[in-house]
Amino acid sequence: MPNTRVLGSVLFLPDRGRAIIDTASASGLPLAPDPRDPWAATSRGTGELVVEAVRQGVREVWLGVGGSGCTDGGRGAVEAILDGGGLGNATLKVLCDVRTVYEDAPRTFGPQKGADPAVVAALERRLDDYASSLPRDPRGIPGSGAAGGLAGGLWEQFGATLSSGIEEIIKLLALRDKLSEVDLVVTGEGQLDQQTAQGKVIAGVLAMCAGAVPVHAVVGRTRLTRTEAHELGLDSIQVASTAAQITCAGSRIAALPREATSPPHGLG
Repeated sequence: MPNTRVLGSVLFLPDRGRAIIDTASASGLPLAPDPRDPWAATSRGTGELVVEAVRQGVREVWLGVGGSGCTDGGRGAVEAILDGGGLGNATLKVLCDVRTVYEDAPRTFGPQKGADPAVVAALERRLDDYASSLPRDPRGIPGSGAAGGLAGGLWEQFGATLSSGIEEIIKLLALRDKLSEVDLVVTGEGQLDQQTAQGKVIAGVLAMCAGAVPVHAVVGRTRLTRTEAHELGLDSIQVASTAAQITCAGSRIAALPREATSPPHGLG
């Protein structure tokens, strides 16, 4: 983020062969100063975490790109990685939570990062100019717009694999194998909205369950109507922001019937 030093973190798996990094820990929206400056916000800190992981000798870096506060097309992270000597023999997998393409990142995510229409237009021009200068164009690649184009920049420069984050976690934890052992599934998200169906955690969980068990969501807020939420496949939505509210939401879910449901309960 612009002119801000923060302490980021890297998770090394026990065999030290893989590192997992959360973009939000170094370039997250909550780290942005007030007022926000979406033009100056940079992904460089995320790149510095990748460099540190590579220095520790990992063979693979998994980078989660949700919750970013930057729309620099990945330029800051790319420059930091190149300044740090590149990836060496390590590979990079970007765990995306949307399928947004590179050129749509400013319009889709810019307003929530503090960009007004004029700044959105300027960010679009900047990403377009940057993409035009690259040997491999990230525009049009599904998921390349994640984290304000960070995913696309890493795809172009380092051949990063762009994967569905929730699908990778489902496979890593073998969650599909556990469905026969449960009565229901509880999932969550900060905000339930039109982006939810575009690769977010809840969409992935719903696809995994495929109607086999009820799926209930606990969210910080919702912008979907009851009908829209029901059409998405959710059996209930509980709005909760504090620990106490989340506890109450759990109690309400536990009290719901286990059979197939009518439109979602608990909105508001």
